Amino acid sequence: MPQTGSHLLAAQEAKRSRDVWNAHYEKFWKEDILPYATFTEDGQVIMKEIVFDGLGEYSSSLPSGTYLYKCWKAKRLDGWWVAQYVPHPDPGLIGIKWWKVLSVY
Repeated sequence: MPQTGSHLLAAQEAKRSRDVWNAHYEKFWKEDILPYATFTEDGQVIMKEIVFDGLGEYSSSLPSGTYLYKCWKAKRLDGWWVAQYVPHPDPGLIGIKWWKVLSVY
């Protein structure tokens, strides 16, 4: 069924909103997290306490807003982890990158 004018406008507005939130989280990632944390290629992280404390905690769920670069922390059986929504090869999906927290200082 083809989209009507109002449906098309709503879809365009939703995309603009998603783009704004993606840009917000990318800026937060680059300016407020990366300068205060060291992420390793083998999936580990060391970060300042102020950054760790500022992350939302999702130990028993995932954040509902799936925006690129959005970060959170989660307590698992083997300790704390930091996660981030990342691009996925399929544009209809979003990936999740996980880092084991080695140290908070």
